[in-house]
Amino acid sequence: MSNEKIIRLIHITDLASMLSILNSRIFIPAYDSPFASDAGMNLLMPDGDRFGNWIEKTGVKIVVEWHGAIEENDGTSYPLPPNVLYDMLPHRLFIPIGTEKTMPLVKRVDIDRKIIREYCTCKKWYLPRFMEQRLERKIRLALIKQIRKSLADGKCFLRVGCY
Repeated sequence: MSNEKIIRLIHITDLASMLSILNSRIFIPAYDSPFASDAGMNLLMPDGDRFGNWIEKTGVKIVVEWHGAIEENDGTSYPLPPNVLYDMLPHRLFIPIGTEKTMPLVKRVDIDRKIIREYCTCKKWYLPRFMEQRLERKIRLALIKQIRKSLADGKCFLRVGCY
């Protein structure tokens, strides 16, 4: 069953990984062998109707838009051909390594406020509080500027592959 659709999906990760993904526009999977079941990008539906795998890195949701073929797959045979979004019922959607023709388009990034606060907090600096606050604000604004710059042209497509 193959069909072409435009669908919005969520990839959950941490702040450092998100910055790396947006800056390089390459999603580097945990495994680089196409025979590994996690050699690609795991995604969830925005409405949360999937259970999701055990998620190690959290705090950031990258909302992507997929324009391309979608196929159902039980996840028992690998490697999976690239440039297809696989619906692996019931727990995940998956874009395999090597996907370069039909790439997910980043539409939005949602970051947990706690993650931003931890990233911007000056923990080991012994400065007067007003100086810490100014510095933290500067760091926070630089982070937001960096994210906006990555998404500014509206064409932040991600290649799913190796370095």
